Amino acid sequence: SMGPASNASPSALPQPYPKQRLATVIEIVKNLLPAMFLIILYIELGSVIDALISGKVSLLSLGCLLLFALAAGMMAFSASFSGGTRLRTEEPRLRHAMVAQVFRLGVSERTKERSGRIVNTATDGVERSSNYRGTFIAPMLASLITPIMVVAVVFTFDWVSAAVLAISIPVVPLTVGAFQRAFRPVSTRYRASSRALAAQELDAIQGLSTLSYIGAGKRVGRTLAQAAENVRRKVMRYLAGNQMVLLVVDGVFSLGMITGATALAYWRLSDGRFTIGQAVTLVLLSSIMLDPLDRIGQFFYIGMGGIAATREIK
Repeated sequence: SMGPASNASPSALPQPYPKQRLATVIEIVKNLLPAMFLIILYIELGSVIDALISGKVSLLSLGCLLLFALAAGMMAFSASFSGGTRLRTEEPRLRHAMVAQVFRLGVSERTKERSGRIVNTATDGVERSSNYRGTFIAPMLASLITPIMVVAVVFTFDWVSAAVLAISIPVVPLTVGAFQRAFRPVSTRYRASSRALAAQELDAIQGLSTLSYIGAGKRVGRTLAQAAENVRRKVMRYLAGNQMVLLVVDGVFSLGMITGATALAYWRLSDGRFTIGQAVTLVLLSSIMLDPLDRIGQFFYIGMGGIAATREIK
């Protein structure tokens, strides 16, 4: 339930059923497939580089390289397409569950919450929550598994490099949690101000004739303008946080990971443990380990907005 009734009623969010849980698992697997084919592609690329150096490259190897590249691209497209398909089914299901919950609460509970806030939650809030549940959660979980896959693959040809790369794995969930904690107040304040503005607008529309009769239209208009400006400022802070996340990811983690992997590859190459192809493969594989942080940067707005809206619906 929402607002004051949240402690008296069950959650408005529909409970997952076995088919939906299976669909979530399938979505996670679908989002893992692009990374899996990309890993295979980079390993094959390293083999082709070594074959070119030795002068023993074959058309079969080049064909496999092209095939894996096409497969990785097709899997990435399929994962994004299926996420959009799930969104189209998730939004009406979530909206139906919320509206049913509002009517289930009864008149006494519904009147404790301003109707404009309920309407805003049932429209914009449900849209953000379903977008988060349909297009963010499964890809994010898949991207958190990706670094483990990379370390497992690297372990097959050099356990030392795998151990070094494994050190960075805990950084990912810690960073995700840090970003969520840091920007949770911002997203919560934005959602609260957005709902308040919707409530004020609906109240003004419903009382338009009365406002016109008593000559309070201009004053209410100024109040709505101030509320809209307040929402705009909070949105800009929200977007500024998103840009800061992108800056941190690109400027610190990406640069640090690639630089560290390059140094590691050069060290193992100098020791004779790696061929040139394996060194290139290691650097390329390390870039895949950045997938969770890249996803945070790209979908931070959807993630934080969806988390705030989901809490609001509950």
